[in-house]
Amino acid sequence: MLSFSPASRSAATCTARMSASGPGWIGRMARMAVTLLDPVLAAPDRRDLMETLTAWLESDSGSTSEIAEVLYCHRNTVRNRLDRVSRLTGRSLLRPADAAALYAAVRALALRPR
Repeated sequence: MLSFSPASRSAATCTARMSASGPGWIGRMARMAVTLLDPVLAAPDRRDLMETLTAWLESDSGSTSEIAEVLYCHRNTVRNRLDRVSRLTGRSLLRPADAAALYAAVRALALRPR
């Protein structure tokens, strides 16, 4: 089991340590990620939803206007996609624990062996 000191609990640090723990850990995280994100991955517009979710999670501000500029769409489109992700996963992006779970799931999918 991994332990994290209080100073290193940022999501990016945790993800880096998880990936350094070896492929077994990544596989387990990828399975968790697929379970959490399965409704999103099964949606017909999954690419748009995942792209928007990833952009929001990686954003420094969480501003839908800034994310819309990056994705070349309207900010209401960003809001609608994020709302849809929340409905599909049952996770609120406004709750830190839910946002952290979604962040870990997105990162685990990106790190999984192909």
